[in-house]
Amino acid sequence: MRRWARDILRAAIESPCRGWILIFLLSNTLIFFPDSTNPKSRLATLCAMVEDESFSIDHYQDWTIDWAQTPDGHYYSNKAPGPMLLSYPVFWAVDKMLTFNEPDRAARDRVREARSWVTLKLLSVLFQVLPFTIVVVLALAWLEEHGAPPVALHLSCAAMLFGNTASLFMNTYFGHAMAATWVLVLCLGLLRRRYVWSGLAYGLALLSDYSSAVLFPGFLAAVLLQEPRKNWLRCASQIALGGIFPGILWTFYHTACFGGPFTLPSRYQNPAFVNNPQCEILGLFNPVPHVTVLAQLLFGFRRGILWSQPWVLLVLAAFLFRRFLLPRLSKEAWSQCLSLWRFLLPGLALLLWMNASFDEWYAGYTPGPRYVCSVFPAIGLLAGMSYASLPSQANRLLEIAVGFAVVFWIAVYSTTLLVPSEGTMWGFTLARLTSYPSYRTLARVSILLAAFQWQFITVCQRRARSRQSSVMERDNK
Repeated sequence: MRRWARDILRAAIESPCRGWILIFLLSNTLIFFPDSTNPKSRLATLCAMVEDESFSIDHYQDWTIDWAQTPDGHYYSNKAPGPMLLSYPVFWAVDKMLTFNEPDRAARDRVREARSWVTLKLLSVLFQVLPFTIVVVLALAWLEEHGAPPVALHLSCAAMLFGNTASLFMNTYFGHAMAATWVLVLCLGLLRRRYVWSGLAYGLALLSDYSSAVLFPGFLAAVLLQEPRKNWLRCASQIALGGIFPGILWTFYHTACFGGPFTLPSRYQNPAFVNNPQCEILGLFNPVPHVTVLAQLLFGFRRGILWSQPWVLLVLAAFLFRRFLLPRLSKEAWSQCLSLWRFLLPGLALLLWMNASFDEWYAGYTPGPRYVCSVFPAIGLLAGMSYASLPSQANRLLEIAVGFAVVFWIAVYSTTLLVPSEGTMWGFTLARLTSYPSYRTLARVSILLAAFQWQFITVCQRRARSRQSSVMERDNK
């Protein structure tokens, strides 16, 4: 374990993208966002686990509106349990340190609520920021190992760390960032054909975000199509082996809370969220998505992919029309991309279908399409794999699109993560940034702009030196 950690640290330090990694780590460690009802739903469960040795949040129900009430009258979080179950040992230790000197439960609960910003921040860093950084370092190492040029590494790194909705949630305990981390692990397992790891990663992604259920068809298709039929049973057994641990956690939690492993909290959802009698599935979903909502998720100003991470649409277009847009993609490179493409295309399509079938499709207060964001960092890896095969004009457009998404990340991290449901992402965020900004906002935006400008200039200088060296080598020959 110590050797593995040392190797990861060395890879991060020696990576040409170490500047991006440093900015990501420092910004997510030093910048705080206010608590909201979503992370507090998980905090309530963690407090109940420590105080009551139960998952029931009856004593903390007033902390959050994100609850489910079972027929026996008990309240539970309506969130996927992964972020609570995985972080419980750390939370237990931190909670004991914060409350060890308090005389009774009421006093302990006051401390827990007052210090929630510290606790949730620590959990976000330990279980989202650091793991995601490690996985991105591994993804960049894979790209470098398979001949990706430095500019492709930088583009992929920026897209994964800053250029997508999931990266905006690394700093808060919403669960989407954790799911995105495990989806990226799953993709690395597919690329290296390590299906035990892929099975474990899928199970933990599902445990972190219920919407990950729709990723399974693409996952299964990617494995079966890249393996000969004689290996299918072995691959399935490896996936099942990897899924044992998250499967046990899933079964234990849902049986304890809702009476069975296949009963989800949505069955007992807070009535405030079950507000559309026309929705046929649990009062929440329609079997057929709304076309207008689908268009909003793809191109709309409120939550559209086009205005939050346009590079995702460019990468998808490049692979959908690869004969025209990826003419230089070799058979070897295509075979490497194929397993990811088979997983990500149906995964994103089904996530969009699910989201467009949901009455609350805009996902409340959020700076992007958060219900579909778990696959976006993995598409950033796909962007790095295909960059060298794109025409030069497409490369410039992709670079601009990633830069656009990074600018939005800077704007959000300088202001607030919570964009009102009726507000547009850019409109609300820019209004907060320009209309009587606080000293904190001005300090954040100034420091972040300076850090990104420094890194951008450094990358450009390295790129110029590399080109000069190539020209000199060619002339000498």
